Amino acid sequence: MRTGGNHSGTLGYEFNSYGEWREQPDFREPPLSIEGEADHWNYCEGTDYYSRPGALFQLMTP
Repeated sequence: MRTGGNHSGTLGYEFNSYGEWREQPDFREPPLSIEGEADHWNYCEGTDYYSRPGALFQLMTP
């Protein structure tokens, strides 16, 4: 059982304006050798992080 602060005042996601919990590329897993090499796949084209969640919201909104 942990009785410390448990990071209670810290934002627990990467995209925040405080610079906490940044991605650390030095600790990525090495590329896998699968008939060539596979590496990190960016599911967004460019920096469009909002169109897919927005489309899902529009789909699920009555």
